[in-house]
Amino acid sequence: MRLPPVLFVLLVAAAPLFAAPPRGSMDELLAFDRLPFLHPLGTETRQFASFARDESNNDGFSGQYSYLRYVIDDGEEASLIADFNRPGCIYRFWATAVPAGRIKFYFDGADKPEIDIPFREMFDNRHFPFLAPVAGKGLGGFYSYVPIAWRKSCRIVVTSRQMRFYQITYLTFPDDRNVRTFRMKEWEKRRERFHEVQRVWSRLGQRPAAPGADERTVAQRGALSAEGVLKLAELEGPGTVRALYVTMEPRTFEARRAVRLRVLYNGSDKPAVDCPIGDFFGNGAGDHAWASLLMGRKDGEYYCYLPMPFEQGARIEVIYDKYTSKGAQPDVQLAARVAWEPMKKWTGEQGYLFAQWRRQNPTEDRVNYVFARAHGRGHLVGTLQYCDTPLELRVPLYFEGDEFTYADGQLALHGTGSEDYHNMGWYALPQGFSRPGDFPLHGGLKYSPRSVAAYRFHMTDPVVFAHSLDHTIEHGGTNEILADYASVAFWYQELPADPVYIQPIGERLAPPLKEKP
Repeated sequence: MRLPPVLFVLLVAAAPLFAAPPRGSMDELLAFDRLPFLHPLGTETRQFASFARDESNNDGFSGQYSYLRYVIDDGEEASLIADFNRPGCIYRFWATAVPAGRIKFYFDGADKPEIDIPFREMFDNRHFPFLAPVAGKGLGGFYSYVPIAWRKSCRIVVTSRQMRFYQITYLTFPDDRNVRTFRMKEWEKRRERFHEVQRVWSRLGQRPAAPGADERTVAQRGALSAEGVLKLAELEGPGTVRALYVTMEPRTFEARRAVRLRVLYNGSDKPAVDCPIGDFFGNGAGDHAWASLLMGRKDGEYYCYLPMPFEQGARIEVIYDKYTSKGAQPDVQLAARVAWEPMKKWTGEQGYLFAQWRRQNPTEDRVNYVFARAHGRGHLVGTLQYCDTPLELRVPLYFEGDEFTYADGQLALHGTGSEDYHNMGWYALPQGFSRPGDFPLHGGLKYSPRSVAAYRFHMTDPVVFAHSLDHTIEHGGTNEILADYASVAFWYQELPADPVYIQPIGERLAPPLKEKP
C-alpha cells in the first residue's frame, strides 16, 4: 500500500552563517555549520597515545609507553607526555587511571606554563575552561574537548612518574595563520561565550546550530511496502541539508536493517549514503533512545544534524528491501522532515557527506575490521560501532582492539583499546563502561559481555586526508576474537568519489554467530 506524498515548504527565520573561527578559539566548539568545510592542504591529524610500541597489548598497563621521557620540572620529577614543534591545536584529550600530580602546558618556548592545574581536576568541573560538558568524566574515561592551540610549540608535562593510559588527538597546520596560542586571560574575558558553549553542548537532541535566514523544510509521509521506494526530498542546488528527522513504525530489527536511507548528489545514480536506517541513526544494536549533539533518537524520532552540502542537487530517499518469501512482509509507516537552505554560490570549499555501513560476520582472524576506505580529499567525522560475539565471556575482550586509522598512507590514530577510542574505559568494572550512557560527542549505546555498541563523533578533531582514508580497528588485543561487527562511518569529501557499497539483505539480516562446537 502506498499513500500519496504530502509536500510542503516552510520558511524559517534565522541567524547568518559565520566564517571560520581562529584555530584554538572557543568559537570552534559552536562551528557546527562548518563541519563540511575542507581543511587546508598540509593539515594533518595525529595522536600521542600510550599504545605499546612492541605490538603487544600493554597499552598503558605498565606505563612503559606512557611518556616520551622523564624530565625535571621546577625541581620535581615529571613525565613529558607530548612535545609539538609546528603550529597546531589539541582538540581531544582522553585519559583513564589519572595519576596524582599537576599537568602543565608550555607554549611557544615559554619558561612558565600557561596552564598549571592538578591533573585529576582537569576533568572535575573545577577549573575554567575545563568545565562540563566540554570536559568531564564518566563510563570509565576522562575527556576534554577544550581547544588548546599554539603557533610555534607546545610541551605537556605531568609531575608524576605514574602515567598510564592517555590519548591526545591534535591537528597540525601548514603555517601559523589563523592560529591563536592559548592564553588563559583571553579565555577569561569570554566567559559568557563559553557559557553559551556549555548551554548548547548540554541540550542533547536539540538542534545545535541556528537555522539560516532562507531555510526551508520539506516533509514527506507514506507507507512503504516491500521493494518500495519513498522519496523524502528532491532538492535543487546549490544548497545544504541542515537537519533530517525521521519516524518509522515498526522499528523491528528486520525493518531497521531492511529499510535503507540513501543520499545521492548532483543527479548521480551512485549513492554517497546507502545505509540501513536503524544503523545510520544509532539503532543498529537495538531499538533504544539516545542523544548526542549530532545524531540520536529522541521522543521516538530519529535526528541527524550533520550538514549535507551539494552543488547541483540532492535526492534523499528510502528503499525497503524484500527479505522474506514466506508470507507478506509488513508495511513500514514512515514520516520525514528535511530542513535545507539554498546556497548563493558553490565555492568548492565544502565536502559532501558520505556514510558507509559495513558488517563482517565473523571478523577475519588477525586482520583489522574496516570501518571505511575512501579516496580523495576529505575528513572523517564519526563512527558508530556494533559488536557481538558467540563466545562465553565474562567481559567483552573483543573490545580490547586498538583503532588504526591511516590518512594518506600515514598512521594518524593508533589507540589503546576500543572503549578508549569512544572516550570510555574499564568496561569490566562498575565505575567503567559496564552500562550505556550518552555524552555530547561519545558514549555507549549498549553493554554486555557478548554485545557492545558505542559512538564517537570527530566534530573538532576530524581525521584529515588529502588522498586516502583507511579507518580500521582490531577485534581483540591481537585480532584473535571471533565476533560479529557492524558499523557506520561518516566523512566529508570532494567529488568525484567512490560510491558506497551496501551488502545484500541476506548478509544484513544474517543471525548472530553461533558458538563453534
